[in-house]
Amino acid sequence: MNKFLKLLTASAAAAVVAVCSAVTVSAEDITLDITAEPSSGSWGQSVKYLTSRNADISDAFDPCTMTEDSVVQVSYECDLEDDRNHIELIFQTWGEHTTEVTADWNKIPVSSHSEGYSEFTYADIAAAYGTDDFSEVYAICVGDTGEAPITVTSIVITNVGESDGSAAAEEVTETEAEETTAEETTAEEETTTAEETTTAEETTTAEETTTTEETTTTAEETTTAAETTTKAETTTAAEAAEEASSSGIEAGAVIIVVIIVIVVAAIVVIILLMRGKGPKTNNDDWKR
Repeated sequence: MNKFLKLLTASAAAAVVAVCSAVTVSAEDITLDITAEPSSGSWGQSVKYLTSRNADISDAFDPCTMTEDSVVQVSYECDLEDDRNHIELIFQTWGEHTTEVTADWNKIPVSSHSEGYSEFTYADIAAAYGTDDFSEVYAICVGDTGEAPITVTSIVITNVGESDGSAAAEEVTETEAEETTAEETTAEEETTTAEETTTAEETTTAEETTTTEETTTTAEETTTAAETTTKAETTTAAEAAEEASSSGIEAGAVIIVVIIVIVVAAIVVIILLMRGKGPKTNNDDWKR
């Protein structure tokens, strides 16, 4: 029985060690690959580190991998050799926001410090930034407090977890969005072209209809004019015929009267002639 309990205790201890090992493996300290320069001494920046939350940067630190146990540790050089804090840690963002970030330029309060060294906790970072969603943290900056120039020598972030690939997913999403926008633009251009073509066809049809109507109207007017002219000509011809007919009747009547006069005259002449040729009395015979 005692052996069984010992075996059970040993197994539990091994399990605890395995779990702790797994946690240790999954959480690690990251040293940022920085390029530092002396700050101006008037709230100037010594480091501006661009994170992997930028779509075009994939091999940088992802702030979304920080855990609640993470601490940002900054070492620096300063001409003021005392144990006061002489740096500012800034979590910077820009553009349109989908998270509840406080501002584009978020100053993090220092949690502990010593000569040339300062620490900033996860809780203080989240409180100053406005949210623990760091998906829009595009830059981590370190500058001076306006007292003296500083030069950052290292930035270490502790207890960092594994990346969930959100930055890559965002990049893919942005690419898809660009493609979708391009497709929508093409569709809009095609729609606009179709509308312009339809409008042009309607305009052409309207013009053709107007031209046809004008041609028809002109033809009708021409036909009406021709009919009017024909009617006028017909009327004139009829009137002329009537006048000619009337003139002919009058001339015929005159001719008939003349003929009658001539005939009467001829009859009178004939009668007179016939009377003139009647039997004469022979005076000589009478005398005898």
